[in-house]
Amino acid sequence: MVARRVVRSLQLILGTLYLWSLSAGHVMAQDRAALERYLHEVHALLQTDLCTHEDEARNLLAGSPVSQPNNPVSIPEGSLAQRLKQAVVMVVTPADSGSGFFVDKHHIVTNYHVVSSAGPEGVFVVGPGSAGIQRAEIVATLSGEGETASDFALLKVNGSPSPGFLPLAEGAAELDHVIAAGFPALVLGNDVGFRRFMKGDLSTLPDVILSRGSIMAIQNRKTAAPSIAHSASISGGSSGGPLVDACGRAIGINTFIRVDVKQASNTGYAIPAGPLIQFLKGQGIQPTIQTTPCTSN
Repeated sequence: MVARRVVRSLQLILGTLYLWSLSAGHVMAQDRAALERYLHEVHALLQTDLCTHEDEARNLLAGSPVSQPNNPVSIPEGSLAQRLKQAVVMVVTPADSGSGFFVDKHHIVTNYHVVSSAGPEGVFVVGPGSAGIQRAEIVATLSGEGETASDFALLKVNGSPSPGFLPLAEGAAELDHVIAAGFPALVLGNDVGFRRFMKGDLSTLPDVILSRGSIMAIQNRKTAAPSIAHSASISGGSSGGPLVDACGRAIGINTFIRVDVKQASNTGYAIPAGPLIQFLKGQGIQPTIQTTPCTSN
């Protein structure tokens, strides 16, 4: 059920934007047009059953041009898991597979190395958010050499809009609790549905895998692609999936792991949201961005 605070916030925004519209002569034309569009979206959403549009309500609230006095609040685990299941997809090419996530209703981000081997057969995405399996177009990529290089790919699906996408947030800090979401092959090997899917049964979709951990360090801060070292379990197939905070915001994109066989340990690394936001904006994509800290519920 949608929190009453979300509904009250939407109603407050609606009233505030209405007052702004009355003084439209004091607002630049470009800003006024954006406010009017947002006003229409809030009004339309409030006419629906918000209990069935929780993610849409939260994402719309997160992108509000009205200053919010309260920080985002952590999401109950069940709601967070459901949000991730709607927003995270498996990215499949004839030679490789990985993960990705929606940043708006039609665009998905993943790692470039996940789709770099895509041939004429193209790229497909799989998951509830993509309405099963859909072909995806590679819109743009950004990559380099080494572990401190960018590793992004932007995909677009032209089918039904995704029912869920993730807002982005900068400001990750050491010891923050995080969740990694994706489709690691090591875990999926035990999923009967995944094995059937790989044999051609498209009626059985693999389940997104979630793991919890904390941020160990923010490394290489002054490079093009800093690294978030974290303890959430990831493995091959996790690449391109989101690293999210307790508020359900993507604070990074999982990209590689380091494994120490002698010590039987591994560490996951994610590129922070900052470079990802710059990449998306460079492609004309305006993701939902939240700038305030995530607080406990």
